[in-house]
Amino acid sequence: MNKMAIITNLKKENFNQILNNYNIGKYKSHKHIQRALGNTVYILKTTKNKFILKIFEKSDPNFIEFQIKVMKLFEKEKLPTPKIISTKNNKPLLIYNKNRIMIQEFIEGISPETFSNTLIKDIAQKQGKMNSSLLKLKLTGKYIWGTDYQFSPIEFGAYSFGNFNIEKENKLLVQELNEINKKKLKKSIIHGDFHSANFLVKKDKLVAILDLDDVHEDFLIQEVANLISHTFINLDSIKEEQLKIYIKEYEKQVKLNEEEKKAIYFFIKHRFLSVIGWHLQQLKKHMDQKEDIEKTVIEHIKLYKSFSKISLNEFMKMF
Repeated sequence: MNKMAIITNLKKENFNQILNNYNIGKYKSHKHIQRALGNTVYILKTTKNKFILKIFEKSDPNFIEFQIKVMKLFEKEKLPTPKIISTKNNKPLLIYNKNRIMIQEFIEGISPETFSNTLIKDIAQKQGKMNSSLLKLKLTGKYIWGTDYQFSPIEFGAYSFGNFNIEKENKLLVQELNEINKKKLKKSIIHGDFHSANFLVKKDKLVAILDLDDVHEDFLIQEVANLISHTFINLDSIKEEQLKIYIKEYEKQVKLNEEEKKAIYFFIKHRFLSVIGWHLQQLKKHMDQKEDIEKTVIEHIKLYKSFSKISLNEFMKMF
């Protein structure tokens, strides 16, 4: 497997200078986390412990503050999230060589590839608590991905891949979404990328929710659709029983109305198309990962086609 390009390459000398601003020990070693595409992320080992060091690449400073606000809410609500390590000046961020840097605690765990019913229940409970907490935050309209963007064509600058016409499929999806009453869909701040790639799991428990780079204001059910699309949709079927377990546990925290349940079906399709388009966009920046990125694109095209064979009525019977 080829390595991802490191956007900001730090050396031992840099880490020593950074650590002078913290009370977390002396530098021992570091390792770049390859799958972090948008920002530069390292595992940093010191004489006291292991930590995550994140460099925000080209992020709006106001958006970074917004992310920190959500992280602090997660800590307050006792949601599983890596704690922010403050500088000696009690700041969540360090400005180093014009870069905004955050250090967080390192949490042991793995990104799950399979899900037991016990783990599904735990994820659903914690996602429900997370979404319930985020619903309480005031919406400002500052951090959105476009007004009701699911109801408009996806604009990722990628219109096709092989024989798969993204533009054609997206236009058809927009027509289908016109049947949804948007006014009945709750809006909230959401994590934005809530699925296994951003989970750490240990002993059938979700021990960390990672990566708030996609946090934004959106329809609440986008969060639900994201999780379902990445967890319960196979190439040839839906994990119906686990989906029912998930919905039952989730709704103990956040109730979904009938229009929201119907919209989830179309939002799942939108999620697959968005993942396809986003990865094709990333391909232009990370040609060193061409094989892996194209593999992800092909997989999600297959998932989209597989899910599209299921009708809305068939999907609704699963709730």
